[in-house]
Amino acid sequence: MAENIVFQKKHRFLTNLQKLKRNNIIAIIISLLITIFVASLTVVIAIESNRLNNYYYDALAEERIINNGKTTYTLFSNYMKFYFQELRGYKSVLDDMEDSDLDTEEKVINVTKSHSMDTYLNDIGIIFNNAAYFKNEKVELTNIPKINGDIFCNGKTLNKFQSDYIYFFIPKCETHTSIQGIVGRMETNQLIAPIMPTAHDGNDSLIIVDSNYDMIIIASPEHKWRFATFENYTDAMRSWVDDGDFKKYEDFLNNPELQVLNVGKNDRDGMIYREKLKYGIDGNYYLILMAPKALLTKTISDLSVILLIILLTTLFVLLLTSILAVIVIYRQIAKYTIAYAFSPTTKLNKEETFFKDATAIAYSNSNNSYAVVFLNIKEFGIVNETYGGKTADGLLVEMGKKINALMNKYKEVACYQKGGNFLLFLEGKKDDLVFKVSSLNDHLSVVDGYEYIKLRLSFGIKLIDEKYPIIEREVEKAKFAEKNSKDEDLIRFYDEEMDMYQKELQDMTIQFEDAINNEEFEIYLQLKWNLKMNDWCGAETLVRWRHPKKGLISPGKFIPLFEENGYITTLDAYVFEKSCKLLRKMIDNGERVVPLSINLSKRHFSNINFMSHYEEIANKYEIPHNLIEFEITEGLLMDNVDVFTRFIRVFHDNDYFIAMDDFGSGYSSLNMIHELEFDIIKIDAKFFRAGLDESNKIIIRSIVSLCHKLHKTVVAEGIENEHEVEFLRDIGCDIIQGYYFAKPVPEDDFRNRLNESKESKDE
Repeated sequence: MAENIVFQKKHRFLTNLQKLKRNNIIAIIISLLITIFVASLTVVIAIESNRLNNYYYDALAEERIINNGKTTYTLFSNYMKFYFQELRGYKSVLDDMEDSDLDTEEKVINVTKSHSMDTYLNDIGIIFNNAAYFKNEKVELTNIPKINGDIFCNGKTLNKFQSDYIYFFIPKCETHTSIQGIVGRMETNQLIAPIMPTAHDGNDSLIIVDSNYDMIIIASPEHKWRFATFENYTDAMRSWVDDGDFKKYEDFLNNPELQVLNVGKNDRDGMIYREKLKYGIDGNYYLILMAPKALLTKTISDLSVILLIILLTTLFVLLLTSILAVIVIYRQIAKYTIAYAFSPTTKLNKEETFFKDATAIAYSNSNNSYAVVFLNIKEFGIVNETYGGKTADGLLVEMGKKINALMNKYKEVACYQKGGNFLLFLEGKKDDLVFKVSSLNDHLSVVDGYEYIKLRLSFGIKLIDEKYPIIEREVEKAKFAEKNSKDEDLIRFYDEEMDMYQKELQDMTIQFEDAINNEEFEIYLQLKWNLKMNDWCGAETLVRWRHPKKGLISPGKFIPLFEENGYITTLDAYVFEKSCKLLRKMIDNGERVVPLSINLSKRHFSNINFMSHYEEIANKYEIPHNLIEFEITEGLLMDNVDVFTRFIRVFHDNDYFIAMDDFGSGYSSLNMIHELEFDIIKIDAKFFRAGLDESNKIIIRSIVSLCHKLHKTVVAEGIENEHEVEFLRDIGCDIIQGYYFAKPVPEDDFRNRLNESKESKDE
């Protein structure tokens, strides 16, 4: 009985399996028959549709080429506008300079090298003495076009050189009689790439011609070979079309009112669109767009009811298959799009996507008010260090979700930048933005699940005041506003004052090299007092900029700027050489000398070989190494302790003393004093600014005691009254630096003060 049941189950299983196989075969045969039928029907429909729609063919093709041409022309004109705006931005910098700053080749070269400017153009330069001076190249020009307005041309027009470049010119500066104009250039492919239509699988051809129809730019992804042997568009046309069509082409050229032309065999092969450009030599440049006519048209067949019923019935199965295929493809595309466009950490846009989306929103809603907002999480590095990277990432994810929820997804976008920064593109006027940002701050200051982390946020806002803004530049201005806000400010708008300040920073950047060469930077020295010896024991070398027109410029203005742009390494080396030169003079004159402390920027520590240059300077002036100390700010040490350990070893190998400056200003541990083997620890002045309360006294006493046990010298900075001096003397502090004993003074006053102390000792 049991065996019979097993046999029946097995028989049923095999029978069902056979039916399944048979059904699969039938399904495959039916699918093949349907496919053959649909293919045949499609051919019939295509032939019939082609016959029925010939009457509408040309009209439809003409409408499409006009639409595509106008779109391409608009894009091209907008890009031209951007590039000339960038040239005018460069010109405005030159307008602010004296005429004498640009009257020699050497000065022109210095300006082009020192002026850095974010730009979409490859290069921006100055035309001087029939040559174009770019940042890293001089190009001789023997055929400079007469510049009365904004124009562009290719290299061939300028004496048959570098035809891969397109050159942009604007008239010379009115304030500078010595220069002939401003010039920019861009690779032709880079100019055309965002403009070239791609709707027809690369079969479009975009051509820019001059008044003689000589081809200036050729962009034809699939058919560029057709133009390879021609320089003139008319010559190319003559080789492609028959006599009848060429006669139509000549009529087209002679009638500037015509925009569209049918070309090719039997008027069926293609369409040409032509429109005059605003820019170009004598304003006679034309944009020509060519496209295959067959691809421009999209036929709509006038089928009978019976034909439609047959088509819909036979396509039903394929439609279901297509839907499934589309769903699968869509999911794959969606996954790819998400991976490409969104940050895996915050699920917000990536920075590149943010710039593209914000630009698109601004352009398509040019009548609306928008702003770029730079959101900074204050001291995010401390959050990362205190709670760990995993917690910090989780916090960012939740913040990203909250930002996403508060955005208008159709008109606003946001992205995450590294270092605890977010970028937002928000709609609204100033009052609206204050409300939005304040609300955003309320939502983000405490994040669900991370209530134990108290966040301090600050916002820099740049209102968009252009119809077609360059978002990258607006972002930099929003960042500038946030960086220059006060600690208590939640929101800071970029304003005219900041614009002037930014311009002042640009001027200082441009003038830096001349200031170094003219020795406008002066060293000031602040003496240090040894409490145990009751005598001067050293001095810190500081720097001031004595500008020939602006007078003495505070280091608080130019030091952060030169830290950011990298010029600080040149300035530090300059100060070091000035210090060595002073020591040599004092030694040769038999004057009293004390060790000088030299500050080093973090920029130096990207290259461990920088010490070789300093060694050359010290050896040049024959300065004993015990007269030189180097100071490194405590805040720099958090970047990479291992790197600084290697650097300190290099200092010690060369017999230099090394000091940790501003100890206690950051968040380094006391253990770092031991790990990094500093010779000198300088206690930050902030411990004394608020007065010596009991808490501060305990901390300072502990630091001094710990440092002495580790055999390190202790210097207290910012000492300004006798009470502080007596306290530091009682706890055994070694050295004092501050206004109580000496302010920073010029070289001569410093030498006089030291010599006075020497004379009093001799007596």
